Amino acid sequence: MPKLSFGGKHQPVEQNVTEQIKVLKFDPPSGKVKGLVNAFATIKGKETRVAHATLMVDGDPDIAITVPRKLNATEVGAVAETLAAFVNKLPELA
Repeated sequence: MPKLSFGGKHQPVEQNVTEQIKVLKFDPPSGKVKGLVNAFATIKGKETRVAHATLMVDGDPDIAITVPRKLNATEVGAVAETLAAFVNKLPELA
């Protein structure tokens, strides 16, 4: 993955937790944001982001979930597993 640059003193510290969960933490935090967490599931052969969280310095993460409207049973299972892993990982990062 290419190195990300935000300029100034806020440089990301990349952490890939699993193939499904990607974490990007900032050291030091960028304003009120200390990191980003994305969850990906394989849908129709492509990695699709199904959840995103912005880790805040103070307070709970801001979470958004985006699931495709049409899925087969296998894809629903993959999304469910990914969301469970995402929810289980957030407390460690917050």
